[in-house]
Amino acid sequence: MEKTYLINEETLQEFMLFLQENSHNMFNDYVGCDHEIMPFDQNEIINNVYKDRMSFILISGESFNIIFRIFFNVSQFGKYVGRNIGIEESEVTDELIRDFMNEYCNLVAGSLKNIISEQLSEALGISIPIVTSGFEYLYFGLKKPATHYFFWKFTGEETEAVICVELEELRGFKNESFNTLSNVEETQDEDDIFNF
Repeated sequence: MEKTYLINEETLQEFMLFLQENSHNMFNDYVGCDHEIMPFDQNEIINNVYKDRMSFILISGESFNIIFRIFFNVSQFGKYVGRNIGIEESEVTDELIRDFMNEYCNLVAGSLKNIISEQLSEALGISIPIVTSGFEYLYFGLKKPATHYFFWKFTGEETEAVICVELEELRGFKNESFNTLSNVEETQDEDDIFNF
């Protein structure tokens, strides 16, 4: 019997909830303090070109692309980066903070790649994470065809970061594709990465 491909509301909701939980747990572990997941309106990004930096990474397969983005203020994360790498906050540079956020994107993408490729039996690749100004989000376009957008934010006592995920449909998905995601061992091999 020929397989049918489609995206429906249930599939997208399951995928969003899974990704929220996965990225949230990683963020709290990585930063070393608790943050709440809060809803975020896409229009806030449009109106404010939100945050001063954006780190993003691409997960690419034959039937879809996923772009994971995190918007953040460099000034808020110095002490967490210092604690993470064992130096004083005063010694933390903007470059170290940018590297810190890029590595967070790497962790999320590596985990997501392993989980999705196991469930869908599809070969996936991961790009190198990149940091740009938050303003450059507008360059990518605010709404692309056949693309589904998810937004939320992590809010702590002194920090806030906004997450944007784009799920671009290339050939469609099996109806059940994202309804059975479960955690697998979070590993990332060197050959998972390809350069553009």
